[in-house]
Amino acid sequence: MNRVNGTPVLPVISLAQLIARKPEALAQLHDACVHDGFFYLVEHDLSAELIKRYLSAAQAFFALPESVKQRFGHHRQLGYPRTARGYVAAYGETLHPDAGPDNKQHLDWGIDRCGGAPFSGPSVLPDKHVAPDLNASAYALQDEVMEHLFPNLRRAIATALALPPHAFDAHFRRPTLIQRASYYPANSGTAGKHTDNGFSHRTDPATPAAAVATRPYPR
Repeated sequence: MNRVNGTPVLPVISLAQLIARKPEALAQLHDACVHDGFFYLVEHDLSAELIKRYLSAAQAFFALPESVKQRFGHHRQLGYPRTARGYVAAYGETLHPDAGPDNKQHLDWGIDRCGGAPFSGPSVLPDKHVAPDLNASAYALQDEVMEHLFPNLRRAIATALALPPHAFDAHFRRPTLIQRASYYPANSGTAGKHTDNGFSHRTDPATPAAAVATRPYPR
């Protein structure tokens, strides 16, 4: 990881260069996934206007009274696991036991589909009367990422691993995801040290940037 004045700085990688299979970009991707676990993705062609809509709608939701937001909490969810959808209040999640509960709020979406399998079933989320444009912009952004951005990224990851570009495609025919909007209070928001679930592979036993996690939860 690079450093600026002693502070770690995450790698910045161009999706356009990955799509073009530029050797430098592929090497940077490989190094970021192996050593950092995170990177910023630029030149991804996600709609800046859509991202702005999503962030504005999420900000308006988090400004609602707590009693309203609690109507969409984990205890209200119908799918499995319940913790994969809905709202969590400040100090409602502990990412690292030693750090204690985190001072943040978040709201999670997934891919809504019928069935009894994990990460299936309907989500109980605020409708357009409670949070105008929130679901519309969240799901529109999700579609852009899953249909256009991620297929190119996973094929770049395969190429960076010296695999055929489409090596992972069959494993993502019915993908699962957790899409999260988070709110951190100014000067006091916290999130304990943790690893994220995401894309992983083991061969042995003024466009906004998108942050990508590539390390899984410990097994």
